[in-house]
Amino acid sequence: MYVIVVNPEEILFSKTYGNCETIDTPFIIGSMSKSFTALSIMRLSEEGRIDINKPISTYIDASLYFKNKENGDEITVKQLLNQNSGIGTYQKLGNIEMSNYGKYEYANANYNLLGKIIESVSNESYSDYVTKNIFEPLEMNHTSATLEGSNNNGLLKGYQNYFGFPIVIETNYPTDDSWIQVPAGFISSSVSDMGKYLQMYLNNGLDIVTEDSINKMFYDYIPKMI
Repeated sequence: MYVIVVNPEEILFSKTYGNCETIDTPFIIGSMSKSFTALSIMRLSEEGRIDINKPISTYIDASLYFKNKENGDEITVKQLLNQNSGIGTYQKLGNIEMSNYGKYEYANANYNLLGKIIESVSNESYSDYVTKNIFEPLEMNHTSATLEGSNNNGLLKGYQNYFGFPIVIETNYPTDDSWIQVPAGFISSSVSDMGKYLQMYLNNGLDIVTEDSINKMFYDYIPKMI
């Protein structure tokens, strides 16, 4: 386990416990990856390359991901960000079927699609985009969005239960047909780097995005639907 406490200017406390050797040892951060994806969308929005209120079919070919390609004309980028697109929790790219349009439902597919939008608009891989525009400017030197990069950084291995015994396992990165893909949950980072990432928010976006975009990410709520 790692712990870090920061303010906008400095690290106030950091400590490792258990198998974590240093605060620079990376681990898979799971759904915190979604925040990097949302941040990338907001950066592209500021540059005028994405309008979050436009249908996702503006940026990607929805027929590649939905059973009904017309769904791409109904869902906006903002609805993917806010998890109220109508995509169900266990949907996979390639055979998505809509369920409760406009109602909040947590689904990795929303952020898998946002990753596809980032790639389409930037003409770069998701990994290259977040590396160039977030990791490198913030000097997050132990953070990666690829398995190769993660392993090169010394990725901490996980455990799997085998008849009651914890067995060390290699991390399996997702494929294109996986339920959860890199933009939704497979970035790796260290606690030292995540401290830098948190300081970016505490400093109103630094040079990554503007304070206005940060405020939209935190405070632009959607109506509650029953």
